[in-house]
Amino acid sequence: MADNKHPWRDVMSLDAWQKMLNFTKIAIGTNPQDPLNKISQQLTSYHQLEKPNRDIFPKRIEALKALEKEACQYLQEKNHDQYQRENSHKGGSNVNPRSLAARGKSNNNNASTPPPLIPQEKNIDRWVYSLAQRARKKAQYLEKLSHSLTGHLNSYSEFFDYLQRKSNSSADSELLSLRPSVKPEKWDPFHRPIELEANNNHQEFILKATHENAISYAFIVWYNSQTQKHFFEWLEGQPICTLTKYLDACDPSNFEFSRVQYGSSSKVREVFIKNGYLSAKPLTEEKSQCELLNTSGVAKNKSGEAYVWLKDGALLIHSHSVGTFHHSSFNRGRKVRCAGTIAVKGGKIERLDNSSGHYRPSTRHFLTLLEILNEHNAFSSDAKVETHDLFDIHQQDERQRIPLSPAKFLEEAKKKSLEPYSVSDLKNAFFFGA
Repeated sequence: MADNKHPWRDVMSLDAWQKMLNFTKIAIGTNPQDPLNKISQQLTSYHQLEKPNRDIFPKRIEALKALEKEACQYLQEKNHDQYQRENSHKGGSNVNPRSLAARGKSNNNNASTPPPLIPQEKNIDRWVYSLAQRARKKAQYLEKLSHSLTGHLNSYSEFFDYLQRKSNSSADSELLSLRPSVKPEKWDPFHRPIELEANNNHQEFILKATHENAISYAFIVWYNSQTQKHFFEWLEGQPICTLTKYLDACDPSNFEFSRVQYGSSSKVREVFIKNGYLSAKPLTEEKSQCELLNTSGVAKNKSGEAYVWLKDGALLIHSHSVGTFHHSSFNRGRKVRCAGTIAVKGGKIERLDNSSGHYRPSTRHFLTLLEILNEHNAFSSDAKVETHDLFDIHQQDERQRIPLSPAKFLEEAKKKSLEPYSVSDLKNAFFFGA
């Protein structure tokens, strides 16, 4: 029903509501006490409020809770499994979804959640349930957003100044920060996949999306409009917020992006090296035993998984998933020593690179990690390593990744007088062994 991936989505637009009534063949009566009439009037009143105005957020939250209440009242009166209100849901009431879990049936005690809406869904009750869910989640989102409208996204000019400061900074550090143009993903209270490239053209920063999705394009529209409203405040007034799947005609990709995970995951593994072999164990299970490492899946169109080398020296891996799990996901976007992708078989590294669009490690960052791995004999006999700036080729050029053996890479780095960063102060170095 209401998509858990998009709690920031607003309730359906008035046009979508009318379209839904038309194909469900429901006519709303003129009686002001008619339940559907109450919902329609409440929806109309809500959409009359000024959306891109933080001062109106409290009124919107109040109106959304009232809308959810009317929708729940309608469903209770239809006697769908009695629709008991669940007070455990903070921010509003909810209804028991079991009676809508099977289409054409009034009750199904074996289901905990109803299946998703489908094109041309004829059951008006399922749409009303979806409306109630979206109203509740949107109210919760606005409450959270009210405390997040600060920082460099306060206006176009503040974000421009931020890009300019970062562009003029040339500090050489062993620690890597997120690139400025992907920081909005971190600042977003919902961590939507806002992935951008900022090209500096005589201090006129031109943004383009590096991952094509509606939220990235919306950010570019905000930036180009040079508005003085906070991005997430401005976004509230854009059509993307009220899109309703199967009711609004638009590019399906507008519904497909989700939330980028920030923080620990049960599938993140911590890597250790001992006697020339890599082993790993779940990061969240301290008492679990290390197992010889074999990576799986695909990371950035190549076999293997994503890795980050943390500030304290820990080495973490996880499968890379565009729009869901990025290099920024491991450590909530904090600074790292290196990041990229790695393929390991039988505890030996077969492929290693520094491919990370979020951190963009230099060859020197990569060299620091690679020297440690090489010293501990962690590479297979035919291992290949790749980096983007060893041969002075632009980051976006496909020719940049020239596979080399670890020995050849170290030889080329020495020719360029590259020196690794110091790692003498690591508190949790992965090469100390498990």
